[in-house]
Amino acid sequence: MPVSFEYYPKQVQDVVYNSVPGITGIGSLVFRDEEKLVSEQTEMSHRDFYRYRIYPYKGELEMWYQSHKNLWTDFIIIFLTAYSILIKKNNLVYKIFRHLPTSPFQKK
Repeated sequence: MPVSFEYYPKQVQDVVYNSVPGITGIGSLVFRDEEKLVSEQTEMSHRDFYRYRIYPYKGELEMWYQSHKNLWTDFIIIFLTAYSILIKKNNLVYKIFRHLPTSPFQKK
């Protein structure tokens, strides 16, 4: 959506805009429970939560993907997508991709 796209820094906008759309992505895996994250947070409005917490991290994930994009990474993302559909709890993303940007949402 144009409104939310404007919240990304220019560098991230350029990368996202020039990316070829796919059937899945690292952001789709990491934010599989995005609605739950939003509904459970109480610190700020939903709009601010997206603007200051979700969009910045999605931008970091997109930048990470662009610098690690290859056939193997895409294969693992597709595998993890199928796995997350079959197995509702998916905590493999951070185990397999150990060098993802640190999530502000991970439970410690």
